[in-house]
Amino acid sequence: MLVRHSLLYLLARGLPGFINFLAVMVYTRLLGPEEYGQYTLALTGAATISGILFWWLSASLERFVPANLDRLGYLLSTAATSFLAVSFVAVSLGIIVGAVVPGGQIRSIVFFVVLLLPLLAWHDINLALARSQLDPFRYTLLGVLKTSVSLGLGAVFILIGFHAYGPLLGIAMAAMVAGVIGLPAWKGARIGSLDPALLRGMLRFGLPLAATFALGFVVSFSDRFMISGLIGIHNAGLYAAGYDLAQQSIEVLMLVVFLAAYPLIVRTLEQSGPVAAREQLKRYVYLLLSVTIPAVIGLAMLSENIAQVLLGEAFREMGAKVMPWIALAAAIAGVKAFYFDLAFALGKRTLLQVWVALVAAVLNVGLNVWLIPIAGVLGAAYATLAAFSVAAVTSWALGRGVFQLPTVSRDAIKIILASSGMAIVLSLISSYRGLWALVWQVALGLATYVVLAFALDMGNVLSRPRMLFGPNHIG
Repeated sequence: MLVRHSLLYLLARGLPGFINFLAVMVYTRLLGPEEYGQYTLALTGAATISGILFWWLSASLERFVPANLDRLGYLLSTAATSFLAVSFVAVSLGIIVGAVVPGGQIRSIVFFVVLLLPLLAWHDINLALARSQLDPFRYTLLGVLKTSVSLGLGAVFILIGFHAYGPLLGIAMAAMVAGVIGLPAWKGARIGSLDPALLRGMLRFGLPLAATFALGFVVSFSDRFMISGLIGIHNAGLYAAGYDLAQQSIEVLMLVVFLAAYPLIVRTLEQSGPVAAREQLKRYVYLLLSVTIPAVIGLAMLSENIAQVLLGEAFREMGAKVMPWIALAAAIAGVKAFYFDLAFALGKRTLLQVWVALVAAVLNVGLNVWLIPIAGVLGAAYATLAAFSVAAVTSWALGRGVFQLPTVSRDAIKIILASSGMAIVLSLISSYRGLWALVWQVALGLATYVVLAFALDMGNVLSRPRMLFGPNHIG
């Protein structure tokens, strides 16, 4: 089931990920660095506030649906009513803030933040519900629909004169469409109905995750605002384009494995206990590393050609410099978020995650203030890498006392060997430039890695998959 769900979520995340790459290609060609900076600051602000206010709902649905299948209507009613109540308060406060801030660019950004934050939240909640119900097909439909419609409309809005706000309008309209299509999954929910016991449990579980999410956004995206304030919004746009390409590339691969594995791990824990769950975790972390390590190496070695092919001319030089650092940082952040942090969620002690995120956020802000004036845009990349590294170590150290995660098998050295062989091949061809060169560089690198994986018999991942992943049922 892990393999089957991984393949389905590869489609579910791969298609939207590919569309997001197209969006970066299109927007960096239609927008200048300053306009791209305005767009990314507004979107980042909306996503950050939406996550702070609503992430507890998404996380709670993923954790509570498997344990409340016999009273799903009560859970959905509580979640839907909570969403509407928080949305009303957030939008009302946003309108007040928009009315008092200075006019022009800042007011426009506030307007789009207010517009987007409940729409983005409802989309994320619908995705979480689909994952918790083990429905990757609905997850795929909603994700592909939102990203494809937002790109198409965003490009049209730019061309007819909306400039930096064109993509934001496209995202808002696409999220509305996807939100309406997701409504049938809420059949049985009664607006205005709350189960106090369920709500208390969701808040206890989810609020620490919301705080962790907020602090995580400080590490991931506050650098854009700090770059804008310290060295100009133009540089924030240059940084964001390269950052987004690298971060999305690595995160999509890791998220595919996580989305497939996490619901299965939770159900196994609920139905069969910790020992069976750890067996699932052992297989999961090996698969996670087997896709992450070669991806980081490949992206770092091909960053110059990737920037030339995918980014607009004004963004290429800085993008090529930023991407290797952000790719490594994203991989470390992914190991923390998608593996080490599972100890807190599975052990239901999510409050400890707040301290991990707080340490990383404080370190990230301090390093940004110090390094950006010295090293410019690259200073933000260095700060991000350092903060994620410290966060990963801290999460591992604290999580050991909450829920025992299996250690990485010694066979993981085979992943390093296969990735190193791929790196040697890529070093011989990395100087070639252009779209077709990138296609065969990626193809040759991937083929080399797969051949070496077979040759090394990497943990039976390729030669005996059923032995690694087990039978196609849970428990």
